[in-house]
Amino acid sequence: MARRLELYTLKHSFMPPDASFPNHKVPALQESSETPAAIPVTVKEGPCVTPPQENVLGPVHCSGGMGRNAFAKEAKNVAFNKTATSTSWSYGVSWSPDKAVDGNRNQYMHGGSCFHSDINYKAMWKVDLGRQYRIRHVTVYHRDIHLNRIANCTVHLSNDNTTDGTLCYTFPVTVNNSVIDLVCDGRGRYLTIRNQGIAADHDDTLNICEVEIYECSLGTYGEFCDKFCHCHSSSCEQNTGMCPGDCRPGWQGDRCKPCAGRKCAYTNSSCDRYNGSCDTGCLEGWTGDDCTLECRNGTYGDACADQCQERNCKGTSPCHHVTGKCEPGCEAGWTGEDCTRECYGVDCKKPCAERKCAYTNSSCDRYNGSCDTGCLEGWTGDDCTQETARETMATHQRHISVDTVR
Repeated sequence: MARRLELYTLKHSFMPPDASFPNHKVPALQESSETPAAIPVTVKEGPCVTPPQENVLGPVHCSGGMGRNAFAKEAKNVAFNKTATSTSWSYGVSWSPDKAVDGNRNQYMHGGSCFHSDINYKAMWKVDLGRQYRIRHVTVYHRDIHLNRIANCTVHLSNDNTTDGTLCYTFPVTVNNSVIDLVCDGRGRYLTIRNQGIAADHDDTLNICEVEIYECSLGTYGEFCDKFCHCHSSSCEQNTGMCPGDCRPGWQGDRCKPCAGRKCAYTNSSCDRYNGSCDTGCLEGWTGDDCTLECRNGTYGDACADQCQERNCKGTSPCHHVTGKCEPGCEAGWTGEDCTRECYGVDCKKPCAERKCAYTNSSCDRYNGSCDTGCLEGWTGDDCTQETARETMATHQRHISVDTVR
């Protein structure tokens, strides 16, 4: 009964929009080309209703929308002024399918810019983009009331006008915002929205005021079209940013990253146009062909050859990828920023490496630096740092002999 009353009200209480509001002119955007230029973003606070006089070029996202609330500046609406069809609609041309791609986001049903399907008819709305596009984001401006009608509706993407193609999105059971940002990730020419009447109240009507389908502008890529390509004489893949050929001068790699970001050992290093490799090697703490990766897996220093676990830190310490610095200091008997040099004596100021031990693998007592393997010939003392008396006497005798000859 309620549905019959609504149908009666629609057909008898209102005249078609153009007749009901004879002095109200709805501005329409003029299509400039098959592939519109990059469009800016306007983010509006408050209700998701954009009156005709505020209509602007570019996606307008209300603050209460679902999902993403703003696109990057380099996205373009490829659905604008394209051919739209439906299984049925009310009031002839006043609520025809093309109203949903006319560039007017006015969500008032009787403002002359919304699509309204027939009631008691499983509704379908479809737009033909004219060719295949790589798309991801879609924004649907529903009528500002009756949000239950978009609940459980489905969105499909295809390259064949005879089938719906791939299901890419299903609206939630409960819709709380009249502007819905959704993801329909794929390639296709036709986008279809269907209402099978399976929502809680079985309402199968569609009330859509605008559908905007976004593709990244040429030269940009990424989820929100916010990254720029630097390919030479070509555009990059709009999802990954991969370049099909060479990079512009000063850029390198599959995604043409800047050579300036590398950590080469010398600033005048060459930059390979394919992988950005540094012919002078990397600075300490960096690795990778293009020297942009920090040492990892517990390594640090020159060529990432030093092991963090071999340091002698006092307690637990992070391991800086360049210096391996021990933040709490060194254990007794060790010195250096990374606590890898043995030492002994007062304040551990004497390096073990300067002793003259018989063997290089001799232990180093942290108090007196004694060599457990003994000293090299000609050296004595606990730490083998003193020349023997015999060597000293021989040196003295040589000096005397020289003086006598003179």
